Amino acid sequence: MISIDDLRSICGGLEDVSEQAHFEKTSFRTKKRIFATFDAKTNLVCVKLEEADQYIYNKLNPDIYWPLSNKWGSLGWTHVKIDSIEKDAFLEILMKAYSLSSPKPHPHETN
Repeated sequence: MISIDDLRSICGGLEDVSEQAHFEKTSFRTKKRIFATFDAKTNLVCVKLEEADQYIYNKLNPDIYWPLSNKWGSLGWTHVKIDSIEKDAFLEILMKAYSLSSPKPHPHETN
């Protein structure tokens, strides 16, 4: 089971992540891109996934993962029932969402 405090702790340890209000939810974002939101009313996290990952997670466990029922769901936005998920599984899905939203290095940038 994951709590909002767990979510804040995990996201707070990621590079360039900020927490901001997003309508009536709490969002976690890199630069200006949201990769996860938390809805306190429903106790659901919503994460941005690639459509293939969204499909696989939903097929494996539709009681924990399901697409949003609007156009955002067709773009990979996925509900995660955090009171029913193990921490390792949640970390995996959250890191997928974070990596999709992380700023990509410029092609001419060197480390």
